[in-house]
Amino acid sequence: MRTLSGPAWKSLGVDFAGQVGPALDGPLTSRQTAWLTALGAPCSGIIAAAAQLGSTGVLEDAHKLARTTGDRAHVLAMATLRAAGAQQAGFDELAINCAERIRALLAQPQRAPGC
Repeated sequence: MRTLSGPAWKSLGVDFAGQVGPALDGPLTSRQTAWLTALGAPCSGIIAAAAQLGSTGVLEDAHKLARTTGDRAHVLAMATLRAAGAQQAGFDELAINCAERIRALLAQPQRAPGC
């Protein structure tokens, strides 16, 4: 099977980290939540294609983005997993990262009511 490297994906117009990464900085608004949620299906498709083609560079970029701190990265990662459905290849590390993030959030002390 032939694999596509990061530069090959970029020549096809797919610069996953370059296009999505800058959108993951800053506070999360409802408009950005909707936009990131809508990106779940395209991101899922890119990850599935990269896994099928053996493009480890694209998969690594996607996993790095998912490990980005902040609510925006979490919204995108969860939307991507939802869009992936039952697909397994390429999504294991993303799912593990999301589970770790959820566990860390649950371990934080609860806010007092009204805060």
